[in-house]
Amino acid sequence: MAESPEFYVSVLCDVFRPAASTIEDEEKDVSEGRRARARAGYEILSSFATLPGSSEQEVDKEALDSWAREVRRLSAAADRAKIGDQYLGRLLAHAPDDPEDQGWPHRHVRALIEDSHSGEVERGIMIERFNMRGVYGKELYEGGKQERELAAKYRGWSVTARPWPRTSEMLERIAKGWDEYAQDEDVRANQDLMRD
Repeated sequence: MAESPEFYVSVLCDVFRPAASTIEDEEKDVSEGRRARARAGYEILSSFATLPGSSEQEVDKEALDSWAREVRRLSAAADRAKIGDQYLGRLLAHAPDDPEDQGWPHRHVRALIEDSHSGEVERGIMIERFNMRGVYGKELYEGGKQERELAAKYRGWSVTARPWPRTSEMLERIAKGWDEYAQDEDVRANQDLMRD
């Protein structure tokens, strides 16, 4: 899929109905084969984390930009612009750190975020970055220590990304999200302490 924006968007179309469709439209075409394609497509999209034009820590800006531009064009033509941008963001969330300034994401991804001017791309990145944390453990009564550490990391990246204002602001929003999680964890830890 990293080589073929057409295939990527065809999978997206198998999973998500057009924005202008209604439930009644969808119910007319709910064959078991269509359901199976949608399930398989969702699994493919969910596991796809290979940034087009990337290898190790390097990203080919031209290849990434070309792929993303074509995905956005094809998604819009298929009446799936919003979900296409969100899934593009989910993929960009897997970008490597930048080898020059050690910030995240890679500077070519920062440039793509700026050029796209899409809140949906940014939303997709933010959701995926929160989800990428995966399963985690905590010590008894630990509170929001881990979440505060994550907030600090994103805040540092936000400072590094200041020359890319949309990216910097998005990273600050992620940091604020981790701050909120930290406060929730503090409350939960205090409640547990009072119960014991």
